[in-house]
Amino acid sequence: MDSEAQATLNELNALARQREDRETAWRAADTAIEVLVWRDEIGSAADLAEYTVLDPELHETGLVDERVPSGLVLVAAEVYAGVPVVPRLHEAASVLPAESVLGSHVSWMVKEIQDTSAREFLARHRPWQKRARKAARIDRELLARDWSTLSYKETDLLWSAARRMNDLDLARQILSSTGVYPTRWQFVSWFATWLVHRERVDEASDVLLACRESFHPATRWEVLPVTAPMDPDLRRAVTPEVRRAYLRDVRNPFPLEQV
Repeated sequence: MDSEAQATLNELNALARQREDRETAWRAADTAIEVLVWRDEIGSAADLAEYTVLDPELHETGLVDERVPSGLVLVAAEVYAGVPVVPRLHEAASVLPAESVLGSHVSWMVKEIQDTSAREFLARHRPWQKRARKAARIDRELLARDWSTLSYKETDLLWSAARRMNDLDLARQILSSTGVYPTRWQFVSWFATWLVHRERVDEASDVLLACRESFHPATRWEVLPVTAPMDPDLRRAVTPEVRRAYLRDVRNPFPLEQV
């Protein structure tokens, strides 16, 4: 990590640990967690998540309305850093408002992980576990057209059809025929995860590299698609080159706050 990126992480950590502005504190913690996960410092990311979640000063902020990344990174820390997750989740559940989004989610996570395992929890909802779907009429009409004549919006619909049909072969055909990569992160992660499953890991890495700009966060403090490096399958495609590409332009999203 270059000096500028390290300085950004230092700023985020300082903001996450101050308590004069509590809303900024938990948001900065979320951002720092994302950066740490992408640096493959999942143990440190989980430590920060635990520190943040257990702080009662933050339980009347928007923190308790969020599920990711705080809960998920604790699970990932068991898989990739060897830190047992269930005791951490039990402690979090004991202090979080039970009726809050995060509180109820953490309690649910405890039950799920005890019934399976941390790794299986991270590997839920694999696309190959879902049935392929037939093309809808509107999809068939689009698929029958000359793809080289499609507009950007129509190509986006083509990718949407491939994901909806859960058809990896169609997705690869779209890319090879049009040269247009997936246009939304949900398509990117679906496609890349499928490729890894088919042992086309290098192709999956190429997709991630080409699609850095497809991630459009809903809030200003989301700067990276945090689940990708924690996913047991997709992280195989998150090479050092991919990590550098995603971390390269990360900036502190709270430039006006005091650090």
